[in-house]
Formats: sequence, C-alpha cells, structure tokens
Amino acid sequence: MKKLITAIFAFTLMCSMSAFAKDSTKKAEKAPAPKTMKLKGTISDAKCGAHVAEGCTKKCVDAGEKMVFVNDADQKVWAVNNQDALKGHEGHHVAIKAAVHDDGSIDVKGSPKMIAEKKAKMAKEEKKS
Repeated sequence: MKKLITAIFAFTLMCSMSAFAKDSTKKAEKAPAPKTMKLKGTISDAKCGAHVAEGCTKKCVDAGEKMVFVNDADQKVWAVNNQDALKGHEGHHVAIKAAVHDDGSIDVKGSPKMIAEKKAKMAKEEKKS
C-alpha cells in the first residue's frame, strides 16, 4: 500500500512539474521589422537638437557630437544609427528614406537629397524658360 501511495505521489509531482516547465518548443519572439518612411527635415547634432544652425552643427559634429534628424512635420528629433550616411550634410535641409525603429532611432537608406538644391535648380530652370 505504501508503494502505491508513493508511486501516485511521484506521478502527481512529475505531472505538476511538467505543467510549470517552460515550453522550449516556442521560438523566441522577433522584434517587429522597422517601417520604411520618407522624411523631410534638417540634420542637426544631439546637443542642439531641433535648434539647427549649419555652422554650429558642423562644429559640434567635428567635436564628437552625434548627428540627429529633425523632422519638419512635427519637429521630432530622431537619433541616427548609421552616422556615415549623413556625412557632409550637417545643418542641411534634406529628404531621406529611412527605416524607423520603435526606440526613436532611424537607419538612413541611400543618400540624402538636399531640398534647397532642388529648389535652386527649379528656379534656374524657370528663369531659362
């Protein structure tokens, strides 16, 4: 009789332990893929943020500050993960295509297109015609 009770107790214990065990067959949840967006804004530095001045931005970036992107639509400041993609555009007004992450950072895809240059080219073409 004692052996039967011990066997039932051991069986119950094993069943309860398996109920609380972590299911190892589940795959780790992946972070959602970043959304790709077209954005227009200005390249600034992390110190100045939305207060952009071309000369100041270049000087701060040369001193080691990280570049950020200030969106025209809502003045939101985005941290830029791939700083090399924006080299030479400090303080410029640009249009970019970027992967936007949930943590408030972006990955710039391709090269930024300067908006001021487009407007200047269009004005020159209108004068010629």
